[in-house]
Amino acid sequence: MEVVAKARYVRISPKKLRELRELVLGKEVNYAIDILRMYQREGQKFISRQ
Repeated sequence: MEVVAKARYVRISPKKLRELRELVLGKEVNYAIDILRMYQREGQKFISRQ
């Protein structure tokens, strides 16, 4: 099953979010969440939503 998420009115450049997306793309969910917790970037909170 494929999941698509969209965010509107996010005040951060798409380039910064793409960098984080590439880190977690294709990873297992729990592993991707752990990566995002440890990665300190501005867009991290928009992708992980935690």
